[in-house]
Amino acid sequence: MSARALDRAEKRDKLMQRAAKFLDSDFVLRNIVPRLPEVARQSDRSNWFSSVVRAKGTGRITLRYDFSDSTIYAKVYTDALGLHSYKALEAMWTDGFGKHASLRVPEPLGFIPDEKFLLMRRAEGMPLAEMLFKEGASAATLRAARAAARWLAQLHASDMPFIQTEPACERIKLFKLSDMMSKAAAAYPEQCSLLLELLQKIRALAPTEQSTVLVPTHGQYTPANVYMSGSDASVIDLDRICLSDASKDVAMFVHRVRSLLFKDADDTTNADLIAREFLDEYKKLAPQNLGNLRYYTALYALKGFAKIAKDRGPNDPLRKRLEFFYLSTLEGCFGSDKKNVIAIADDGTSIGTSKEELGKWACTFQDSDFIGKFVTPTLNGHSRAGMECMTTVVQNTGTGRLTLRYDFQNGQTLYAKLYTDELGAHSYRVMKELWDQGFNRSSRFQIPEPLAFLREHNFVVMRGVAGHQLNKSLNGDGPLDYVAGCRDAARWLAAFHRASLRVGEQEADWDSLKIFRVAVRLIKAAATRPEEKSALLDYMHGLKARVKEFPMDGPIAQTHGRYHHEHVFINGDEVAIIDLDRSRPTNPAKDVAEFVRVLRMSAFRSHPDMKRADEATNAFLEEYLAQVPEAAASLPYYWSAFLWLSLFGFMKKVGPEDPRRAKLMDFHLREMDRAMGMKS
Repeated sequence: MSARALDRAEKRDKLMQRAAKFLDSDFVLRNIVPRLPEVARQSDRSNWFSSVVRAKGTGRITLRYDFSDSTIYAKVYTDALGLHSYKALEAMWTDGFGKHASLRVPEPLGFIPDEKFLLMRRAEGMPLAEMLFKEGASAATLRAARAAARWLAQLHASDMPFIQTEPACERIKLFKLSDMMSKAAAAYPEQCSLLLELLQKIRALAPTEQSTVLVPTHGQYTPANVYMSGSDASVIDLDRICLSDASKDVAMFVHRVRSLLFKDADDTTNADLIAREFLDEYKKLAPQNLGNLRYYTALYALKGFAKIAKDRGPNDPLRKRLEFFYLSTLEGCFGSDKKNVIAIADDGTSIGTSKEELGKWACTFQDSDFIGKFVTPTLNGHSRAGMECMTTVVQNTGTGRLTLRYDFQNGQTLYAKLYTDELGAHSYRVMKELWDQGFNRSSRFQIPEPLAFLREHNFVVMRGVAGHQLNKSLNGDGPLDYVAGCRDAARWLAAFHRASLRVGEQEADWDSLKIFRVAVRLIKAAATRPEEKSALLDYMHGLKARVKEFPMDGPIAQTHGRYHHEHVFINGDEVAIIDLDRSRPTNPAKDVAEFVRVLRMSAFRSHPDMKRADEATNAFLEEYLAQVPEAAASLPYYWSAFLWLSLFGFMKKVGPEDPRRAKLMDFHLREMDRAMGMKS
């Protein structure tokens, strides 16, 4: 049994032990009856009953109290959600969702802080989930769907300043999806490629800062939680209410309507009709809230597919109809959009080439006619015609970018990059603006001089930088003092983060923390090492628990994107940085964590005593944080998240029988403790 399963079982046992107390007649008389005037007057107690309705190891149980003329519900919690839920019910009951409203919540009757005990009246009516099965797309069910949409829109328009904002990494619901997809990959490794392909598809739809509207959300908005009494709607289970993405509630409701009816009777016609009624009503009231509806629709469809894919193999006939239902829903989220790795010019035409063609196209860019027409004109000096040039492919690692070096007869050297995506134009713009802002040859802090961007070829030409590569001095045998060099790297980074430059769309927290990449590596590791599924998932949920505390509203700066010591060149007092392809505005702690993680992993692989790495790490952090202290609060979370990414990568490659395994595992866990220790 996994650590998480043991924890859930322990929570359930403890709650059930407490439940005996809450079912006792003395507790009922002391704590519940005084809150119910109609019950307090009753002398006949023979038909009073108490029971446990639900206890699933989630950290809360639901109790039911039946009196002669009243039914009361209670929830008992192990965490702060009890008080949170009570405050939400109380606020909504007094502000538009109360007794005389057609859109309601259960009446809150009280909260006992010492017991984390929430008491409320029951919601009147029939659950909408039950109506779906009994009545299909009847006029009553369609009215109920519209009422459910109005209730949700009213919640989304509410002012609830006391509720917390759901962290972006939680908001995208990737941890739960990763859990299911990893179990599916471990159970049937042959479907790993399909799972990863589907994950990459929804990644293309993932929310951005610009597309997200944060409003009070329910968090569990399903037909089972909506009760209908005539045309009145009452909604229960507000434990997870928080500021989050409205699209999430809408997509969850629609997903559950369609799934319930399809699983019950292959009924997509009625399901789609009811879902459309709900969506149309919601769109009339709050169309501005649906910027990420396609993402959450695709996410819940993929989650449904992963759930069956972990229990039934790809060739299981009982899986086929559900697989088609979920995957066709997912594909429908893309419509006619064609996501393409080829860059798109301003006029809509495609430019560049594909990853597979890079090697072939490199020949074109080494051709003397091409060099003479496009590359030679960027050289310094006037006598350039007919000059001989030797061309070398410096890097082509399958990332969608190819680096070339041009060595000319007159001693000048230029570099160029060929791209398969929009990063060519983006990289050139970042370099051009940085160069113009002072990161040029006249400054101590430099970048490569951008010379030209050939849009029709998705090709950037630049001048090289002078100096020695910092990483080559890691083990003390290079031309630089590594510790002093790391201080210089920190100074460059601080100056960069202090610059006013902002190019590109701001990265959301989940993007800058690389949560999708973590999910990809987790799924690959589960497929390769299915016997380690429980350990892998425990580690993943450990990351989830940590990023829940990630500080929101952190600083924003233009970041490098891949700030590694091999990208740092030092020439005397000058520091130059290359490879700004992935530069975007986000939390500057991302660059700091990336530099430290790569530095320390490189040191561990080559010199495990870590003495020099410790000195260099301390020097880098001391220098940087003295100049950008506001990055310190976020740094532990970035550092540990990137370590999890590394951890899943090595668990896939290094099996339990490998002698390196224990040392690598110990290194990662010690590093995580070190990273999170910065919080104290």
